[in-house]
Amino acid sequence: MRLALACDGVRVRYGGIEVLHGVRLSLAYGTFSALVGPNGAGKTTLLDWCAGAAGEASATEGRLWLDGRAAAAWPAARRASAGLRYVPFERNVFPGLSVLDNLRACGATAAFSRFPELEALSSRSAGVLSGGERQLLAVAGALFGRGRILLLDEPTHGLAPGLADRVLAELASAARDDGRAVLIAEPQQERIADHADFLWPLDRGARLTAIGA
Repeated sequence: MRLALACDGVRVRYGGIEVLHGVRLSLAYGTFSALVGPNGAGKTTLLDWCAGAAGEASATEGRLWLDGRAAAAWPAARRASAGLRYVPFERNVFPGLSVLDNLRACGATAAFSRFPELEALSSRSAGVLSGGERQLLAVAGALFGRGRILLLDEPTHGLAPGLADRVLAELASAARDDGRAVLIAEPQQERIADHADFLWPLDRGARLTAIGA
């Protein structure tokens, strides 16, 4: 399998506190993987760093490759142009645009065929959606957009169990059927064990051995 994303020696500090301690991982096209661990384990920080969104950190270091190209020095916009799409936990939609225009901005209006819940909200401003509705909109924008490497922070947060399972199934399908590389952060290993190919446990900023799900 061809590597989509790999990182090595990732260290991130906020003030005098080091949050990640030399983390490494790799993500192949055609696979669905999950960073698992409790709150504070460093999952969001690692996704931020890979996406070029760790701007509030006091210091960072590490190596990053996207499609085999050294990318640690690339700004977030260049990483996005290389096919990386990141859905953060917060501030993940355009609040002043309607649901439809949010999906248009991502080239993802096909999402309506798989998530009729969004079609029913198509004219509503994203800024007035519930937390779960915003999360679904953000995930759908990535799933049905043009990105080939998808990073998503807790994509099922705030979703009802049945809808959460549908979202996870769609993410798995995007990897296995469409050949994309999908990595999510998830605090509850049990929720995604039946969907993910690999689990990457994080514990207090250090990565443990990967688990084949």
